[in-house]
Amino acid sequence: MFATNPTDALVAGAGPVGLTAALTLAQRGLSIELLDEEPRPAAQSYALALHPGSLEILDHIHLLGDVLRCGHPVRRIAFYNSTGRVGELSLDQFSADYPSVVVIGQDTLERLLVEKLRHLGTQVLWNHRLSAIDQHEQNVTTAVDELDVSGGGYATYTTDWAIERSFCHDTSYVIGADGHNSCLRRALGIDNPEVAPPQLYAIFEFATGENLDDEVRIILGDDFTDVIWPLGENRCRWSFQLHDNQWGDDSRNKQRLAVFIGGSAYPHLTLDDLRKLSHDRAPWFDGWIGELRWAVMVRFEQRLAERFGTGRCWLAGDAAHLAAPVGVQSMNVGLSEAHELATRIAHAIRDRRPPAVLDGYNTERLSQWRKLLCLDGNPVALDSAPDWVRGHERQILSALPASGQLLSRMLLELGIAEQSMQPV
Repeated sequence: MFATNPTDALVAGAGPVGLTAALTLAQRGLSIELLDEEPRPAAQSYALALHPGSLEILDHIHLLGDVLRCGHPVRRIAFYNSTGRVGELSLDQFSADYPSVVVIGQDTLERLLVEKLRHLGTQVLWNHRLSAIDQHEQNVTTAVDELDVSGGGYATYTTDWAIERSFCHDTSYVIGADGHNSCLRRALGIDNPEVAPPQLYAIFEFATGENLDDEVRIILGDDFTDVIWPLGENRCRWSFQLHDNQWGDDSRNKQRLAVFIGGSAYPHLTLDDLRKLSHDRAPWFDGWIGELRWAVMVRFEQRLAERFGTGRCWLAGDAAHLAAPVGVQSMNVGLSEAHELATRIAHAIRDRRPPAVLDGYNTERLSQWRKLLCLDGNPVALDSAPDWVRGHERQILSALPASGQLLSRMLLELGIAEQSMQPV
């Protein structure tokens, strides 16, 4: 095992959250090491929309113009049930500076972030994994493994990882943005309990003649929340919430035909599945359904870490939380966490402040996620709420593409108080 030159920060994970943290640090003149155990950036993802708050962050790190050029703007949130349209929110009524949600593929967003980092002299160390940490008063000593990857063949589609070499790295701070199986979280001994049952979704990307234009459609049922995102160029992504006992007698056969993404296998879905679900859930949808570009069935866990870090080691994004997918809240709040955490670390290093100045990050983020996950109380309909809102308050909270004050304002516009004073 050999040693490398010390840096101000090591960022584990080169998804959107880790890349945002790294770019925030690099633009403040800090030296960083950025690594990811995958061999390349994402080719497909479930998180595809950037909240207005995320657009503000991207503006701060000088990436907004590129994102707007590559993305598809959504300016309206429309609500449906089985009978049709029941309500809407216009995003421009909440912010003049960032009046939209932008739909953009994770692969495109990561490419833009990587290019910006490259211009600042920072490269991603692909096939590198954080394997151990040792915190000291003045720094953190980390162990990093460089991985040698070889495919397992067509029959299994597995990936075998072998450690090619290991090295020690000294750094002032470590940011773990390394996903739901976070090496940093496990090294810190932080529990990551399930806080609500997982949710099963069938996700389809397809061509359609339906004029979705610049709106996202949220479909509210008694026991499901679905969402249709426009992708531009007569394409959309439709996510249907399922229940295990609703998927039919042929589910075992579907499990045998798997789609492989990022080394994981997902059950196969067909165009007939899409047509049946759309007919049952949204009989008002009269646009033609064309070529099926992508379809998977995915189970989304809902988890919250018991804390976001300690001392010189901190978590952001899916390393600390997992949430239902409709409102794309986990990734977008993760971008906010990455930017805030990196900014605080930069100030601590510049002002020579002790790591204790970061303790507030843990308290604030836990409080935010307890509200988002309704762990301290359920949202409640006010007297002004329309009938279609009543009984769906919790679904609406998790489906809105917003967080923080913007989420509170959207909920109030719909006649919903963010939470009651009664525990769940």
